[in-house]
Amino acid sequence: MLLFPQWLWLLAPLIYMYIKRRKPSQYDTYMYLAMSMIILALSRPVYAPQRIEMPTEGSDVIIALDLSYSMQAQDIQPNRLTVAQRLFEELVNHNLNHRFGVLAFTTNAIILSPLTRDSELLLNLVHRIDRRMIVSKGTSLLPALKLARKMSHAPRPKVLLFTDGGDAASYTKAAAYARENRLQVSIVMLATPLGATLPQDDGRLLKDASQHIVVSSENRAVEAISRATGGAYLVRPNVDALITLLQSQHQEDYKGTTTLIRYGELFYFCIALALLFFMLAHTVLGSRLHAKIITILLLLGINTHAGVLEVYHLYRAKQAYAREQYLQAAEHFLHVNSNMARYNAAISRYRSGDYEEALALFESIQSESVDFKAKLYYNIAVCYIRLKAFAQARENLVKSLTLKFDIQAYENWRHIYSASDREALPQQQQQKKAHDISKNTALLQQKPKEQGGSNMKVTTSASSGGAERKIQTESESVLSFATNRAKLSSKQYELINERSVHETTPW
Repeated sequence: MLLFPQWLWLLAPLIYMYIKRRKPSQYDTYMYLAMSMIILALSRPVYAPQRIEMPTEGSDVIIALDLSYSMQAQDIQPNRLTVAQRLFEELVNHNLNHRFGVLAFTTNAIILSPLTRDSELLLNLVHRIDRRMIVSKGTSLLPALKLARKMSHAPRPKVLLFTDGGDAASYTKAAAYARENRLQVSIVMLATPLGATLPQDDGRLLKDASQHIVVSSENRAVEAISRATGGAYLVRPNVDALITLLQSQHQEDYKGTTTLIRYGELFYFCIALALLFFMLAHTVLGSRLHAKIITILLLLGINTHAGVLEVYHLYRAKQAYAREQYLQAAEHFLHVNSNMARYNAAISRYRSGDYEEALALFESIQSESVDFKAKLYYNIAVCYIRLKAFAQARENLVKSLTLKFDIQAYENWRHIYSASDREALPQQQQQKKAHDISKNTALLQQKPKEQGGSNMKVTTSASSGGAERKIQTESESVLSFATNRAKLSSKQYELINERSVHETTPW
């Protein structure tokens, strides 16, 4: 297969120029062949991808992001919240072997993302916060610490509090809770000692109940939490300081595996042939006819063998799928070296009832397309539902909804919200067939945008395929991404602003 077939378009003008030559010389022929080999090398011919399981281990790191009104102060440019978002982005992009979870808090706290190593998911979340929807002006750290403890089962998870310290005179109770519950809390202070005023939407400065202008500054009282838990107190750090801190606190909170897809490379054969043709063009060896025949046969063999076999297997796979011979279809799809073929093989395995194998295939797919990743996460959730592993299903449904809102994904999440692992689903739902994965074969024709090459890191994923649904549950918020500029859902803003109605003197 060719990873970058778009380069082959360069062959068209090359062939045209060669044909236009009335009597191309032997030199011309070899030089055109050499250039053709270079173009073929650029298209990256590969064969037989192999899945390699690499052991991984790392720490659970929970980012607690202060979204209170004071984080809009501009004593740190452009403002405290924007600097926090940039620091978080740089930290996640460093590809550390950690699982990151994200929560946001004001006087209340909510989970934005469960613990995950999917950097795209995390960044998609944090950069789509609309601070205009945050009306809470006060800060309470205890709800954030309690929620952080629930997010990880690690003996001592690390918490990075991105905050300006809030407005409390003492954090003795919060420090005691963090110490008793073995949280290692480090404060990322995003305010200056002098502080700054807080402009409102109408241009006027924020005032307290006594009509004094509010000046929000660094509150060092929050340092009591980091001292009590063995954490650090970092004043306006850069990303290098955060990485150094996490490395010094490293511990094995989790162990797992990362799947790498490694292709067998063929481009160096093309380069070798290009050099051979170039040598034949400039030496007397080129006058020997048998050298031409051998090299042309080599060229034809490399170019046609893989392509013909892949067309054959795709044809047989679609025929088998149409006849509902899903295991046979999956086998043929797996002979084609592409993400889309592996995706179709996973769907075929799911239709055959082999949910564990379907799950493994979905997890082996890598893509940078947000829509496709949302589908992958959803399909993984569907497989977990079939295997009655509802905790993993819920986590993957939230990831899918984070990337792209889908009403069917939301309904499935609602349905399994309170289900425990290995618990039987309601009888009417057990009899209901899964929707997207099984309802049509249009997926076989759709090709999502794929990127990546050899040694590509594979992350867990899930799709727009369906499973049981339709139970009404009480409030837990999900992320709504129904528009291009996706934001937190109104329910989440309601939760994070929940206590703002009781604020009388938040400053």
